[in-house]
Amino acid sequence: AHTRRMIKRLARLLFLIAVTGCQPSNTPPDPEVQALTARLAGAASPGPGAATAGDSELWGQTRDFYQRRQHQPVWIIDGKARRSVATLTTLLAAAGDDGLDPGQYHNDSLRAQIQALKESTDSAAATELELALTGTLLRYSSDLALGRPVIARQIDADWTVSPRAPDVVGSVLAAVADNQLAALPARLAPPHPEYARLKAMLQRYRKIAAEGKLQPLPPDMALNAGQASPGLAVLRDNLRILGDLADQPAGSDNVFAEDLATRDAEFRARNAAPPEMAADTAAIAVIDTYDAGLADAVRRFESRHGLNPDGLPDPAMIAAMNVSAQARADQLALHLERWRWLPADFGTPHIFVNVASFSLQVRGANATVPLKMRVIVGKDTNRTPIFSDSMTTLVFSPYWNIPQSIEVKEMLPLISKDSNYLNKKDIE
Repeated sequence: AHTRRMIKRLARLLFLIAVTGCQPSNTPPDPEVQALTARLAGAASPGPGAATAGDSELWGQTRDFYQRRQHQPVWIIDGKARRSVATLTTLLAAAGDDGLDPGQYHNDSLRAQIQALKESTDSAAATELELALTGTLLRYSSDLALGRPVIARQIDADWTVSPRAPDVVGSVLAAVADNQLAALPARLAPPHPEYARLKAMLQRYRKIAAEGKLQPLPPDMALNAGQASPGLAVLRDNLRILGDLADQPAGSDNVFAEDLATRDAEFRARNAAPPEMAADTAAIAVIDTYDAGLADAVRRFESRHGLNPDGLPDPAMIAAMNVSAQARADQLALHLERWRWLPADFGTPHIFVNVASFSLQVRGANATVPLKMRVIVGKDTNRTPIFSDSMTTLVFSPYWNIPQSIEVKEMLPLISKDSNYLNKKDIE
C-alpha cells in the first residue's frame, strides 16, 4: 500500500512538471533579435553598404538570410563587432581579384562605421551596421556568383545570357556557420578552369601595369637580313616581362612556364611555316639581336593574341604589344564578368568554340580533348553570337542556303563590281 501511494504521488508530480513545461515562457526575446525582426519588417535602408531604395531583390535576400537564422545577428553582438567582421572587410577589399570593383562595396564607409561603433551605445546604429554588413556581403556574393546580367546587353547586344542559379543566400549562410568566409569566392565563382586562368592572368597584368616596365615598340621596326633594329632590345625585354620568352631561370615568375612545351608543340604542328617564311626566319636568325629563341617568343605572343604566328614583329604584332598592360587588365576583368554569365556545367561531352582564337574543341570526361579544329567566325560587322545550348542535330556537308541579309549586305555589292562573282565562288 505504501508503495502504491508513492507511485501515485510521483505520477502527480510528473504531471505537474509536464503541465508547467507547457506554459508560455515569460522570458522576453533577445533585444538584438527583436531589433532585427522589427527593422527587417520595414523598408530597405539607403545607407552605405545596404540595399538602395528600390533594390528589392537584395533586401529580399537580406530578409531571407535572417529568417533562416531566426533573426540572430552575425556581426554585431552586445554592441561589439565580432572578429569575423575583419574577415569580411578583407574579403570585400579583395573583390578586385575577380575583376569586380571594390568601390561598389563601400568598404571604407563600413570600416568607418565599425570604428565609430566602438565609441557608441546607439543600438539602432548597431542594427543598421549589422544589416549593412550582411547586405554588402550578399551583394558581393551575387555579383561573384551570377555577374551583373543587367549590363550584359550594354556590353554586347548579341550576348545570350545563360545565368547560373546557385543558392547565394544558402552559400553565405554555410560560410558564416562554418567560419569559412575566406573560402566563399571559391564556392561561388565560376568553376571553369578558364576562369581560374583569367583570374591569375589579371593579377599578372595588374602587377606589370604597376611596375610600369613595358615600353612601346617603334611602329617601323626593320628586320631585314644583316640589319638590326633598335627596337629589338625593347622587344626582348617586353617578351620577358610578359612571360613569352622561354629563357627565364627555373622558379621565375613565368605564368606560361608550365605549358610552354605543349604550346610550342601545338604551334609547330598547326602552324608549320611555308618555305618562303622559313627562309625569312632563317635569314633573320643570322642577326645577333634576333635569334631563334626570340622568334619563338614572338610566335608565342602572336598565338596568345590570335595573330598569325609567323615569328615576325609585323605591324599587327607591334600594335598588339603596344596595348598597355592596364588596358589588358581591363579586358581580362571584362572577360571574368562574361564567364559569370555562362552555365556552371556545359555537360559531358560538350563542344567549346573559342571565337577569338578561331578554334573548336570537343571536350570529354576527365578534361580529355578527342577532337579539335580551326573554325570560321563572323567579322566585327557580322559577329558570331555567344551562347550555350544543347545540340540535338548535326548535319554533315549541308546544302547552305545563303541568308537574305548576307545576300543583300555582303554579296550584292560584290556582284555589282564583278558580274562573274557567283561563278567564281561556285554559288548557284
